[in-house]
Amino acid sequence: MIRPSALPFLVVLFAACVGSDPVINTTSPEGGGGGGGTRSINCDGMSTCNGTQLCCAVGVDWIGSTCKDACTGYELGCDDATDCGPAKVCCYTTDGGARVAKSYCKAACGGGLERQLCATGADNECAAPATCVPFVNHSPTGLARCQ
Repeated sequence: MIRPSALPFLVVLFAACVGSDPVINTTSPEGGGGGGGTRSINCDGMSTCNGTQLCCAVGVDWIGSTCKDACTGYELGCDDATDCGPAKVCCYTTDGGARVAKSYCKAACGGGLERQLCATGADNECAAPATCVPFVNHSPTGLARCQ
């Protein structure tokens, strides 16, 4: 039984939860944080992944990639900074070559095999003097990176 004195607290708690966007937890290898509730990931030009879905490759091949709740191979949790929360960017790792293996939201990308994805034409996402350029191969169609 709920005490009458607890009712105002429950109403405020309920009102705070209604209408808020879900937070996506696309984690980095270091356990970095989630993206925003308005994610829209281009999944190889075939579909757009929204909400909590990831763009999943078929093994290591992005041709035929699809939106799923969980991936067993390579995956995209974001494709640019708009998929991430405030003060975060979309980072990706490679498989040691030119192939994108995984992307996730993080405060800053570490360099080496970890670099930043961006929206084509959105050079303000990239730290100067880098610009946002499309990938040539080994990634989903439409993906771009800071270079």
